[in-house]
Amino acid sequence: MKNTTPLSDPEDFRRQAEERLRKKKRSQPQQPIAETEALRLLHELQVHQVELEMQNEELMQVREDLELALRQYIELYDFAPVGFATLTQDGTILNSNLAFSYLLGSERKTLINQRFGSYVSIEHHTSFYVFLDKVFSSGNKETVELVLKQSTGDPKWVQLEAIVDFSGKNEDVCSAAAVDITKLKRAEDQLRNLAIHDSLTGLYNRSFFMEELARMERGRSYPVSLVMADVDFLKETNDLHGHAAGDSLLKLVASVLLAVYRDEDVVARIGGDEFAVILPNTNLSTANSTLQRVRGTIAKMSADQMQTPFHLSLGAATATSPALFKNLLHQADTFMYQEKRDYHERAKYDKTAKNGSESSSSSI
Repeated sequence: MKNTTPLSDPEDFRRQAEERLRKKKRSQPQQPIAETEALRLLHELQVHQVELEMQNEELMQVREDLELALRQYIELYDFAPVGFATLTQDGTILNSNLAFSYLLGSERKTLINQRFGSYVSIEHHTSFYVFLDKVFSSGNKETVELVLKQSTGDPKWVQLEAIVDFSGKNEDVCSAAAVDITKLKRAEDQLRNLAIHDSLTGLYNRSFFMEELARMERGRSYPVSLVMADVDFLKETNDLHGHAAGDSLLKLVASVLLAVYRDEDVVARIGGDEFAVILPNTNLSTANSTLQRVRGTIAKMSADQMQTPFHLSLGAATATSPALFKNLLHQADTFMYQEKRDYHERAKYDKTAKNGSESSSSSI
């Protein structure tokens, strides 16, 4: 674009006009000498005419520059990757660019005079209108993250920034910019999911389990029951059939626990062969009945499918108040290890008895 200034200084115009007129006169045939005053007036008129021509030329150049700037602005506005719009205090859309209309899934012409809130999911309505109030009351740039309505597919997240007209000419509207952050939100969810889940079984991990245990202690979900579980013969499975078989065994335990316990229960893998379940609003009798369901399911699986003995030692304890919560983990652990000792004693006894029976049979 040419770098032009507003209309030039009148004295400068006068000087340039006289110079241009002198050049014209040199190229034209000489006129007979007239009266002095008539010649002076004619000269003035000719200079003025040249001034007007020069002003017109400069005005035409300014107009071309302005039209070029306008075209460039419109192209930048319309084809920018960021959605831009002008909103009123109640969220009415006065204008928008193509990216903004694409985010809302509507043609630009249909957006004009529509309320932006009608495109926001019902769960985020309050957040949007609180944000809009802050934009017009604070005068600062404000930011909010919203979910837009979607008829199908995953929700679309946008980050919306807005500020009141910074020129001060119209404080009843704000300029808004919207960016699609759906991929970013998905990545955040995946990272958050990895941070709280066990990678092998998909259950919650020990870190999340301990946080939930502390939250339950402070909460109002009493009575709270806790189930501890330990996989027996995991080492034997690894030694005889490899670690892949051991991993399959752990996944099998996880599937049993998920099938038995409720969605609101926190099922976690807290160690190599250790599992735990937090049961809010559950008394000891109900917790013990879930242990019977787990034992029954595993007994059937062990008999039908497992290549090595499969047993899950279980223990449950209940806290009816925060004062009793501190010993909950220790009590459940104690009951679980008691069951483990009893089970291994029985297994040892059965093995000894079996060997004795086989010796008697061979001596007959």
